[in-house]
Amino acid sequence: MGALLDPILSVGDDVIVRMNDAGVWELEQQFMAAAWDSARAATAAGPDSVTGFLEALAQTEAHLAGLRLAVLDQARFMPEATKVLDAVTSSTRHTPTQAKATIRLAADLSERFRLILNALQAGLISPAQAEAITDGLRRLPARLSPAELEQCQTEILSWVDELGPSELRTLASRMAEIIDPD
Repeated sequence: MGALLDPILSVGDDVIVRMNDAGVWELEQQFMAAAWDSARAATAAGPDSVTGFLEALAQTEAHLAGLRLAVLDQARFMPEATKVLDAVTSSTRHTPTQAKATIRLAADLSERFRLILNALQAGLISPAQAEAITDGLRRLPARLSPAELEQCQTEILSWVDELGPSELRTLASRMAEIIDPD
């Protein structure tokens, strides 16, 4: 994992991210060019093509969100983790509060809610659904065993195609009642 995160260089108070030898910047540029070509083709083909394209784009967003959360989680274990985490929290792309919530989400998904992380990384759920489910699961009693927590995640994931983030949060927070009604 170190090689993935090695490209972080500190210059004064600024942190500059230099992409590694895998050519991530080039891959991103190729992907975006192909995505724009696909978007133009979809809009020319009609509503069904646009709907399919938008679904594929949402799935790609979920894949990228899962990747970002996995990298954030692994960054916590680097010798100079504070540099990475400080760069994330001081980024102008979000507020420090949002950044801290994302870092906490990354840790919770990795340590406690692996099934939710796997579903996000597979593009089966959206980042908003993952956040809502995790928020709800955090409210469950601490007495739940790892097996019960896994059962809760499995049950919740069976509803992601029918419920939105708000409903999933409610369902997740009430899972203890469902698995142990007494």
